[in-house]
This record gives sequence, structure tokens and C-alpha cells, in this order.
Amino acid sequence: MTFRKLPFFVFFFLVSATFSLAYENDPQRDEYEGQEWGRQSEEEGPYLFNQEKLSKHLENPYLFKQENFSTHLKTQQGNLQVLQKFDQGSHLLRILDNYRIEYLEINPNTFTLPNHWDADSICFVLSGQGAITLLQQENNKETHNLERGDIFSIRANTILFVVNTDNNEKFRVVKLCQPVNVPGQFDGFFSTGGRNPETFYSIFSKDILQAAFNDVEGEQIMGLFQAQDKGPYVEASQEQIKALSGESSDDQQGIPESSQSNKPYAYNIFNTERPSTVSNKYGKRYIVSPDDYKQLEEADIQISYTNITRGAMVGPYYNSKSIQICMVVNGN
Repeated sequence: MTFRKLPFFVFFFLVSATFSLAYENDPQRDEYEGQEWGRQSEEEGPYLFNQEKLSKHLENPYLFKQENFSTHLKTQQGNLQVLQKFDQGSHLLRILDNYRIEYLEINPNTFTLPNHWDADSICFVLSGQGAITLLQQENNKETHNLERGDIFSIRANTILFVVNTDNNEKFRVVKLCQPVNVPGQFDGFFSTGGRNPETFYSIFSKDILQAAFNDVEGEQIMGLFQAQDKGPYVEASQEQIKALSGESSDDQQGIPESSQSNKPYAYNIFNTERPSTVSNKYGKRYIVSPDDYKQLEEADIQISYTNITRGAMVGPYYNSKSIQICMVVNGN
């Protein structure tokens, strides 16, 4: 049989930990399945999954499919999906309790409203071109261009917005998130939202907001925070996209002019200045370690990207001091 060379792409987060996942028997599994993981309550956070999906997942608690993602934010211009907690199907994966996978997809010529999340994130650009703007302090922001293969980090509670600068291709990013407040639980917060997305200012009373905004009439303030109802992803004109991505100093969104950092913000995994670690006619594997990109050092994470030719395989290997979180990007 002749195989066509249609590649199989796999993306890896390598999380270091000094433990082993080799459990021969799990006498408590039935208890965990029936009593703890079958429940749904307010205490479990915003990402809930029904019992039918959970039962299917328990057949192999190490495999997560599309139905194991929940849609957290969605409009016609983009969506954000979050994978269920790794240990939701089996406590064998409880060591990953404070790691979550997030998937972001933004349509061409679209930007996200400014937001921040209570989780540290290591991000990888799966496809497309875009720009991320970080609001560092008052009257100061940094804008960085991003492309396929870029790895970058986002500190928890950093205010930011993302722009898809491409006219045709979707901007797709996968994130490995580590919540900083409640283990395994995190959420996004929008200051410029209204009804959709809801602004975090909505938790304050009209009197408090009126005092905070220099005695502006309360009705005016409430009207301002209820005006946005088109969702967190907004389609923009070419002029607006250029301004938001730092290509123009003409600020059409009321955000200060951006500055460029002297230090490289992202590291591209397909960097041509260094050869891939493993390569032959059957595939290629790219690896980025903390030695290449210092932002991975604190999280103790290594990232790799593997291209496997159709009909080929990766040889068996074993690592007792790390966990591989793998995501299939394309192929079967």
C-alpha cells in the first residue's frame, strides 16, 4: 500500500513533576466516578459537563475530545473554549488539578475587548497572524506582532486585547493556564463591557460608581456600562485594525499610542536559526525549552511540535519526571 504524505501534527506541553502516574489498580475509582465527579453544583465553577459526556470520557480518562470542551465566550466573530478539568474523569490526574487548556479562535479583522484573567498562561499560535497589546500602566501599552508558531506568556491579571490582523485566516491560539486564586478555576474580566460581555463594574452600586467617577450622574454611568452588547469579539475596519495593532499612531479606540519593547516578546518554535532536535524523512520534531525561552523556566514547562508523515509513528519512549499534555492540531 502506498501512503500519501499527509502529515499528522501534534502539539505538546511537557510539564515537569517528580511523581509517577503508573497505578495498577484504583479501588476508589467507582467512588470518585459516582459520587464526586458526577455532581454538578455552583461550587464546581463555570465549566460543567453532563453525566453522559463524563461516562464516555471515563472509558479512557487520558483522552479528551471536542465534546470535553465547553464554550465560555462566543459570537459570530470568535469563540473561547475551555477543556474540562483533567481530574474530572479520574483522580489519577489530580496532579494536573491546577492546569487548564484554553482554545481561542478569532475571525479575520476582529479584535477582543480589553480583558484580564486570574491565571498565568503559556500560549502557542496555531495559525494566523495577529497582535497582542498589553496595558502595562497608565498611558502606556506594548504591542507585539504574533504569527504561527509563536510562543508567548501572559501574567495573571494583565489587561490585554488581541487583534487578528489577517484578512482571510482565523487567528487560533491554545493556552496552558495556571489559575492563581482558586486551584483549577479561573475566569475573564472585562472593564469595557456592558450586558455582553458583562463588565466587572456591574457588581458595584450606582452610588459607589458615581463617587468613583467624580460625581458623574449615576444614570449616565449605568447607561455607559450597559451600552456594549455585541459580545467580546468585535469586527473592525482596516483603519481600526492598523491602529489597534500599533501600525498607526492615530488612536481610534481611545487607547494610548503603543510602544515597542526592546526585548523579544515571543519565541517562534520554527526558528530557522537552530535545527529541530529530531528529524528524518518520516517526520520532524521541534522543541523549545527554558534555555531557548526564559519565560518557560518559572512554569517549568517545555514545548514541542511534531509533524508525523502518514503511515509513520513515533517510537515508544518513557519519562518518569514529566507529564506530556498533547493536542492534535491536524490529521488523524
